[in-house]
Amino acid sequence: MIPREHRRASSSGCVVEGKGMADAMCGHGRGLWMAAFCAASLSLAGPARAEVRAPDGTPRTSVTEYRISALDKLSITVFGVQELTKQEVQVDSTGQFDFPLIGAVQATGRTGRQIAEEITGRLEAKYLQDPKVSVSLISQNAQTITVEGAVTSPGVFNLQSRTSLLQALAQSKGPTNRADERHIIVFREIGGVRRALIFDLETIRRGEVEDPPLQANDMVVVAQSKGKAAWRELVENVGSFSIFALFR
Repeated sequence: MIPREHRRASSSGCVVEGKGMADAMCGHGRGLWMAAFCAASLSLAGPARAEVRAPDGTPRTSVTEYRISALDKLSITVFGVQELTKQEVQVDSTGQFDFPLIGAVQATGRTGRQIAEEITGRLEAKYLQDPKVSVSLISQNAQTITVEGAVTSPGVFNLQSRTSLLQALAQSKGPTNRADERHIIVFREIGGVRRALIFDLETIRRGEVEDPPLQANDMVVVAQSKGKAAWRELVENVGSFSIFALFR
């Protein structure tokens, strides 16, 4: 229960948590690893006033080589061998598909080129001489996350079975030397509204707070280190922050 003195209604009628609620969340259950950013976000933005919306027009860069995800559909061609050419193969929920003669093939997390190389090697080992194999993507069922801001390789990346914040940053080759690692923002859409949480990488790396798992369509934005004044300007441009325990 939120104490009445720590709640207030916004102009839209919704209840917005102030400092008392943030402190309570920092000390209990699923809000434990919010402690790292509660003090910082409150000192910069004051009591939360409105929902956060992601910055408009944020560029989204495609990953250079797509990695297959569960339930993607593939086309596999073994040139000159019609019996082994499959016009449509669907990757199952375990990340595999069956192929004639060789059986199960692991697909998730791999590129089409890597899958073709495995099929080629296994066919050549027992069944065919110098086979030529091509694997192409028919349809994509990937869940993705976006990493932007002060990182080495911003882009859109496949969300694997459990991708954490640190893993997502590793996929983007890590923060740059201009990054403010104390202010990593994760935007997530909940009920049609963009909300956000701020994380401090130092506390996560030290094991003081949990490395939070990400969900499909999350956007991770790494702020640049330009001092508190620039950070305050970023907060004002993006909007005021409502603090919610969105991660489990």
